[in-house]
Amino acid sequence: MKASVRTLILFTVSLLLVMAASAQEDPDYEWKTWKTKRSLAGFNGHGGFIVRSFSIDTDLQTLTREWGLGAFPERMTTFGGHGMGHTGNGWRLGGGGFAGTERVDNLIPDSTGSMFNRRAELTYSGWGLIAEYAPWMINRVNFGFGWWLGFSTHTIKLHQDSGAFTWDQLTDPFNNAPGINEVSNFDVALTREAMFFQPYATFRVHILNWMALQGSYGFSVEFPISAWDFDEKEIAADGPKVDFSNSFFTVGIMFGG
Repeated sequence: MKASVRTLILFTVSLLLVMAASAQEDPDYEWKTWKTKRSLAGFNGHGGFIVRSFSIDTDLQTLTREWGLGAFPERMTTFGGHGMGHTGNGWRLGGGGFAGTERVDNLIPDSTGSMFNRRAELTYSGWGLIAEYAPWMINRVNFGFGWWLGFSTHTIKLHQDSGAFTWDQLTDPFNNAPGINEVSNFDVALTREAMFFQPYATFRVHILNWMALQGSYGFSVEFPISAWDFDEKEIAADGPKVDFSNSFFTVGIMFGG
C-alpha cells in the first residue's frame, strides 16, 4: 500500500475519533431513546443488513458480446451490513462491508461442433468507516446524510472448459512444449485494489421500537491503488476498464434501540 494512502487513512481515522471524542451536548439538542419518545435522531445504536446497487462502467460490457456471452450487466448488486452508534448531536460513527458478483455464461461450439462452457464474472467487495449526520426526525422517519471511506477489491474471472475432465485432459498441456497444444480448459483471475469515498443521503422509517427500514442514494468515487494482478504478478500494459465511480442506492433493514 502506498505511503500517501496510509497517510490519508490515518488522517481520516484520527479526524473521526477526534470529532467523536470532542462532541459536546448542545443544550438545544435532546437525545432520547425510542422507548421514551421519538427522538430527533432515531436509534442510539443500530446495525443490520443492506443491499446495494452500483452502476458499472467496464470493458466487459463490450467484450462479453464479442466472446459470445451476451451483454454484461450494467449494475452490480452487493449484499452486506453495517452498524453505527450515536456519538452526540446527531452524529453517528460506524463501519460496514459489502460484496457481490455478476456473471454471464454460454455454451460455445468449436470448429468440430464440440460444446464448451464459457463464463466471465466480475466481483466487487469492500469495507470502510462510516460517518453520518442524521438529526432530523419527522414522525417515524429519520433523515440525514453521511459518507463511507474505505477499500475495495475488483476481481475479474474468465473460465472455459470442455465439460468433461479427466486426468489426461488436465495434464495434456504439460506433455508438449508451450504453444503446441491449444488449451481448451483454462481459468484466469485478475485482481485490483482501490480506495473509495461514497457520500450519500439517507432515511430510516421506524416501523417498530427496535426495527427500521432504510434507504439511501449517493455517488461513489474510486481511486485505484494497485495495478491489475494475475497470479500475484502485475500484468503488462493497461488492464481491463472497471470503474464504479458512479451513482448507487442502498436498501436495508436495521435493528437497534
